[in-house]
Amino acid sequence: AKAAGATEANPMDVSVAVPQETVKNELQKADVSTVSVEVVIPKSVEDNPAVRTAGVTVEKETVDAARQTGKNVVVTVREDTGTVKAVWSLNGQAMGSAAGQSTALNLGVHTAPVQSGDPIAAPVKPPVTAAGQENGLVISLTADGTLLSAAKLTVPATNQTGIMAGTTVAVYRFDPNTGALSAVPEGVYTVDANGNVTIDVPAGTRTGARETYVLLPVPAAQPTAQPPVGAGGGAVHTIKAGD
Repeated sequence: AKAAGATEANPMDVSVAVPQETVKNELQKADVSTVSVEVVIPKSVEDNPAVRTAGVTVEKETVDAARQTGKNVVVTVREDTGTVKAVWSLNGQAMGSAAGQSTALNLGVHTAPVQSGDPIAAPVKPPVTAAGQENGLVISLTADGTLLSAAKLTVPATNQTGIMAGTTVAVYRFDPNTGALSAVPEGVYTVDANGNVTIDVPAGTRTGARETYVLLPVPAAQPTAQPPVGAGGGAVHTIKAGD
């Protein structure tokens, strides 16, 4: 995808398609429980001010195959420098049990420290300060399509955010109309030893509107959540796209 015609004042979203046929074929293999895909988005695209969000597209046929087989699809988005930006995990069994029609999914995510100069951080600083906090991580989602069940989103959480590996964070939803933060129900998560955190992205239909979440450190005295449970046994096949 290209940012032709887009400007910093009028940015566009860029999406890279997950290789549909290859993933569908892997999902049909009896010894496979999870198909992992790596999508590479050049850092020059991520850093381009004319690009609002860089993400991935999972075609409807891929979603259907995951539902029918009850197997998981995991999409890792990384820069050409090797830095992992986000990991999306779609649960085939949960999607298969859900009502509703499958659609293609365009999943974009952009993160920034609360105290950064990034445009997504500026509006959340006042309510974060009002909450008695200084640091944290802003997650901006730009999704289009129907998530039939909650997806897992894993992002790096400890780079200049004041969040430490092994600690607990609470997730808040930012309302751009009121400028307020509201706690997400059951939105307390543990940052893993590598400094990554996995949160739940609720099921539902989205039409490309930006959703902004803020992860704030939880004082050690408060209860902590259990770390996310993995996908389980079985072979994991990894496919790389965009190299």
